[in-house]
Parts: sequence; structure tokens; C-alpha cells
Amino acid sequence: MRKAEFLISRTGSALVVLLGVSVVTFVLARVIPTNLAAEYVGYHARPAQIARAAHQLGLDRSLPVQYLHYMNEILHGNLGISVSTKRPVLADIAQRLPNTLELLVLGMIIAVLAGIVLGALSARWRGRAVDGPLRSVSILGVSFPAFWLGLMLQIVFFRMLDWLPLAGQSTTDLSFTNPIHPVTHFQIIDAALTGNWIAFRDVAAHLVLPAVTLAAFPAGLIARMIRASMLEVLEHDYIRTARAYGLPDRLITFGYALKNAIGPTLAVIGLSFAYALTGSFFVEVIYDWPGLGQYTVNALLALDYPAIMGVTLLGAVSYIVINLAVDVAQAWLDPRVSLA
Repeated sequence: MRKAEFLISRTGSALVVLLGVSVVTFVLARVIPTNLAAEYVGYHARPAQIARAAHQLGLDRSLPVQYLHYMNEILHGNLGISVSTKRPVLADIAQRLPNTLELLVLGMIIAVLAGIVLGALSARWRGRAVDGPLRSVSILGVSFPAFWLGLMLQIVFFRMLDWLPLAGQSTTDLSFTNPIHPVTHFQIIDAALTGNWIAFRDVAAHLVLPAVTLAAFPAGLIARMIRASMLEVLEHDYIRTARAYGLPDRLITFGYALKNAIGPTLAVIGLSFAYALTGSFFVEVIYDWPGLGQYTVNALLALDYPAIMGVTLLGAVSYIVINLAVDVAQAWLDPRVSLA
């Protein structure tokens, strides 16, 4: 019963936060001095056309009425019409979201694996010669800005070594020579499912540099969290007992210490995933990746407020849902976590 109450309480808090986000984004979009109706039809349009567009968009109503209408449309799955593309914002997001998720999932897999290994090895060999370089790698991963790291990787692996492509999601000629037939709308998965291995290798090569760039920050953060948690766990009595019984050091480190130290890191991993959804914007611009980041940057430059508000709400929902999932997972997996 306490678990059900815990879930209901956390869900209620999440809905309140989401409502607050919707109010803030709506108000900010309305107080910034710009004429959305004029942008929608073009600044060279006649006043009558602008007035007609303002009525069509509901901009001639009071702010409370506009907000209620906006929330009613959101509840019905309508995020408005993009000023730039003249298409529904939800359709634009649905078209570009798979590209961002494809990059995001691979980047987070790299980040989690690299972060756990670096943190565990650093804790296992604390104070030894290898500990310093491992800690330095994690600190550098957190410290390097994504745009700088992306440019450096492009210079090294494209210009100097010519190992990996510079930018884009695939080679331009691929759509003519080996087109990928959409199944899941994730290109690398679709290429594998349809047996298009030439396209699979091309898409995989284009994924490497942006995924590594995106993974650098969360990998360093996870490594530092794992190291700190494991150092605390390694001081517990049951670890000393395991060592006294002569159990292998590898089993103690990865079988006992890591298992009990990874719980506090779940929140970091979950929130890193949500952060990477919006943090991928720099990476997508640098690598010309056709995802949400590029879409949002174009919307910002065009003052496309319906698109900006739609992406903002998507980011807020992602943070809230992942944070809720992490809270519930920690409460279910770790009995020490309070369900209050």
C-alpha cells in the first residue's frame, strides 16, 4: 500500500511541475516583443491578412483564454502550427525525434559502460599509478564543452586520419544507391532489419563521432559517482569479511561492491539521459544531424514560438518522467530508500 501511495504522490508532484512549466513557457512566449501573426504570414503581408492570421491563431483573445485554449489543445495532442515549416509541431517532432533518440541511445550506452568501468577500476586501484589517469579521463569528460570536443574529433578522425565521416546521418548518395526502407524509423535498426549492410556500415560510421561527443559528459559524471559510491562501499564490514575469506578481488569489486554502489548512480544515469535529450543540440548542429536539436536551433533563429514551446514541453516531460521512474526504481530496488 505504501508503494501505491508513493507512486501516486510522485505522479501528483510531477503533474504539478509540468503544469508550472506550461505556464512559464506560455507566458514567456507571449511577453517577448514580436508579432507572431506577422511572422506566420510574412512581414510583407497586408494588415488584413495579419489580423486574419491573429484570429486564426487565437492571438486576439485575452491571455487567460489563450492559455486555456493552449492547454486544451495540448491535452488533445495539438502543439500548434510551426511558423517556419507551416506544419503541426507534433508532426515535426515525431519526424525528427527518432534521429535524436538513435544518437541519444547509442551515446548513453557508451556513457554508461565507459563510466561504470572507469569508476569501478578507479575505485579498485585507488591510490595506485593507474588511478590518476582514470580520474583525469573522467574529469576531462565532464570539463570539455561538447562543441569543442566535437570539433577536435572532426579534426583528428576526419581531417588528419580520414577514418570517419565529417558530418551528416549518412552519405548523400546512399539514398540513391542503397536506400533504407523505413520500418522503425531508426536508420541503423532499419538497415539491419532489411539486410542493407552497406547502409548499416555507412550509418554506423556516421554515428560514432556524434555519439562519443554526446557520451563524454555523462560518462565522466557517472565515473565520478561510481568511484565515490564504491569507495564508501569498499569500507564496509562485509567487504572486509569477503577479503578475509580469500574471495577473488575481481569478484569483490564487480560482484559485491559495484552491485551495491550502483543504486545511488541510477539518478545520475536517468537525469543524464534526460539532459542529453536537450544537451544534444550542440552536437547535432556541429555534426549536421537532422534531429530535434537542429530543429530547435532553426526555431530559435526564426522566433518560432510554437516549435520552441513544443520542444520545451517535450524536454520537461522527459525530465519529469525519467526522474519519476528513477525515484520509483530506487524505492523498489533499495529497501533503505524511504517511501514517504
